[in-house]
Amino acid sequence: MAVPLLVGGCSSDATVDLPTSAAAEPSSAISASERSPTTTQPPSPEARVRASFLKAMATSMAVAEHPDPADRRLPRTQSGPSLGRLREVLAGYARDGIHVEYGNGDAPVPSIEKVDLWGDETAFVTFCLVEHALLVRTSDGRVVSSQVRSQRNKAQLHHSTGLWRIDAMRTLGTWADDEGCDR
Repeated sequence: MAVPLLVGGCSSDATVDLPTSAAAEPSSAISASERSPTTTQPPSPEARVRASFLKAMATSMAVAEHPDPADRRLPRTQSGPSLGRLREVLAGYARDGIHVEYGNGDAPVPSIEKVDLWGDETAFVTFCLVEHALLVRTSDGRVVSSQVRSQRNKAQLHHSTGLWRIDAMRTLGTWADDEGCDR
């Protein structure tokens, strides 16, 4: 999961010895209680949704580069209608012998504009994706289709079995350029 792991700290009254060169001085030991405590805050619910969403998008784009509708990573990041539609698209790519490549070599990273939580199990992510996607025939590397677009979408995520997954997606606007979604 893309959410950072939390590392718990231990606290005790034990002293920590300084290196030998400083140990001769009277203040050569510092108690743990005198040090500034450092605490790690757990990620907010919004941060967990953001991380899960970005992981889901990266996973689907990576799988499109080597289309396999049965890829085991997909059900960990997608569910419901979104998973079904993604598998249909990937099956079509595999059947037709094509895959996705990205014009600049790297898959695009969505720009998240807004995260709305609706209770503990539903979230909506509004985002912009600017991409230059190439459909390439796998057998000979010929570009079958090239598309540059900016697209604003709203994804619905559902939380179950400890994971946030994209359940559905709706397009809010599409532009045939790479100028982004601020229009």
